[in-house]
Amino acid sequence: MSERSEALVRRAGVRPIRLHDLRHSCATLLFAQHVEAATVQRILRHSSISVTTGTYLKVIDPVQREAVASMDKLFRGPGLSSNDVVS
Repeated sequence: MSERSEALVRRAGVRPIRLHDLRHSCATLLFAQHVEAATVQRILRHSSISVTTGTYLKVIDPVQREAVASMDKLFRGPGLSSNDVVS
């Protein structure tokens, strides 16, 4: 960490972290906000989408499950529960 960075960290009263850790936090927060992987890739300037999705798969999976559950709720309509069978 540079002297300038250290001074900023001390002045802000936060613990020092690596710039790389900020990148991970950024990507995690973007995925949690349902930002598309291609957009996250461009923001982080990864060489390929597989780098982005491979690195953040643990974050992407819960977001995808949430999206599917949301669609399930949308198509089920009011008054039906997940235990109801629609034929």
